[in-house]
Amino acid sequence: MKIAFFGTADFGLETLKAILNSQHKISAIITNPPKPAGRGLHLRKSPVNIFAEQNNLSPIFTPENLKDENFIAELKKIDADLFLVVAFSILPKVIFEIPKRGTYNIHAALLPAFRGPAPIQRAIESGASHTGVSVFRIDCGVDTGDIILQRECEILPDDTTPTLYEKLSVLGAKTFIDSLKIIESGDVKYKVQDKSLATKAPLLKKEEAIINWRNSARHLANKIRAFKPYPSVITTLMGEQISIEKAFAKDGNCGSAGEIVSVTKDEICAQTGDGILVITELKPAGKRAMSARDFLNGKQIKEGTILI
Repeated sequence: MKIAFFGTADFGLETLKAILNSQHKISAIITNPPKPAGRGLHLRKSPVNIFAEQNNLSPIFTPENLKDENFIAELKKIDADLFLVVAFSILPKVIFEIPKRGTYNIHAALLPAFRGPAPIQRAIESGASHTGVSVFRIDCGVDTGDIILQRECEILPDDTTPTLYEKLSVLGAKTFIDSLKIIESGDVKYKVQDKSLATKAPLLKKEEAIINWRNSARHLANKIRAFKPYPSVITTLMGEQISIEKAFAKDGNCGSAGEIVSVTKDEICAQTGDGILVITELKPAGKRAMSARDFLNGKQIKEGTILI
């Protein structure tokens, strides 16, 4: 089949590679236009755009407006059998209804759970033990379409957003290739999503990154894994902003919320609303991430100090 690929982030690169290694063909790449980035604000192409150029994939479209009539006319000329969307903008109906085989999306969650733009982060933050990928046919809603295939993935206790992102990108590629086999067979049995089970996965906000020590240690440990590397969970220690990079929860209630209850050579232990958060890696503002041991070598922290 001829497939037009809509994507921007590197999450979709494993799927592009899988399609290129199959009997199917990429007939077009649609990605976001270059955006200013870095200190010099130089225009930077998306990971998908760069990959497409490196692999001589064409044509490459970078539309500013998905409803532009000329762009839509070009999409129709491609005559793709199927459109695939991976980490891209919401498509207008006039686009997703073009291909005769339909338009599909790879979503990094087991729909209807975690609908929205941050399913990986929100799954980790929630403390879920499993997540997965869903290949579904796009409709007018946000991640509401009928599902063709789903695959599950365990969330390990030490998984962070980057590690789970990588695993799901690989799983998504395999699941999509298997979905193509089902579509080609003509024996497609779609699963309608149960909207009563739907949960949301909104984008992370910077204000969410400020730690609330009244929350439980388990919740905070999950949040630290979910918010890595951005926007990172932050607190204030002795007037200095600190990002907590790695921590784990343990039982214990021996102080007020935010109070440092013990300090060892490798750990800073802080009381939460329920349990102790054991901090093992942190990052002072403007400095590199470091172990608690390295941090404590340069700063004397006493028990009873309050984190805010």
